[in-house]
Amino acid sequence: MRRREFIAELSSAAVLTLVSGAVVTFSPVARAQQSPVVHRVGYLGSTQIPYLIEALHSGLRKLGYVEGKNLKVEYRFGGSGPESLDVLAAELVAFGPDAIITLGTPAALAAKRATATIPIVMAPIADPVRAGVVASLAHPGGNVTGAALFGTELTSKRVELLKEAVPGITRLAVLSNATNPANQYMWEDTQPATRALGIEPQVFMVRKAGELADAFAAMQRTGCRRRGRFVGRHVQYRAAANCHSGTRASSAVDLRRPGAC
Repeated sequence: MRRREFIAELSSAAVLTLVSGAVVTFSPVARAQQSPVVHRVGYLGSTQIPYLIEALHSGLRKLGYVEGKNLKVEYRFGGSGPESLDVLAAELVAFGPDAIITLGTPAALAAKRATATIPIVMAPIADPVRAGVVASLAHPGGNVTGAALFGTELTSKRVELLKEAVPGITRLAVLSNATNPANQYMWEDTQPATRALGIEPQVFMVRKAGELADAFAAMQRTGCRRRGRFVGRHVQYRAAANCHSGTRASSAVDLRRPGAC
């Protein structure tokens, strides 16, 4: 099998890791060389999310690729910041993979900085054009392909749903991951969307999961105790957030305020 065909099928399998939201798929990119018997794939993410990894392997198995037989996957996970992801991306490049799969915006950016020749498959990323990972959705260019969530485009819709659910709200708490560029884009989109509805937003930045409790405590101190005055919104915390969704949900319940995901 030619490497181009393998990357195309890898892209299809990577899209299966998406568990919700609308996606846009890009045309495959690859180098047309003869593939080895065992395909080598790098996997880079801010945190390890088992069900997404299993979804990827499930998709690959359907295409005939089984780890330990004709597939070897080298994993790297690091959620402490862009610098650590750059180091891990360089390690994957040294591994000599046929392709690198990335999960999330920081990982995709790190992989792109690490190589301009090894195909990169994003699965998924919130806004690859805005992040500078691809030139456009229709023509990504370079060595990057994959899938995109309409993460930033749906920001205003989430705010509108909150307003419909709680017509009297006047303030919005936004929990945001300071290490993920996509969260900054969402915050930029949130501000005009909320103010157009007469809601004043306030952002609470978090760099790691251990800071979540302090962020929720800060929400309380700034007015979350007053019923109908403050609404917590938790969708923007991404790095390690999928592994700590229970923490975020229980904190929202403790605040006894509606939220949007």
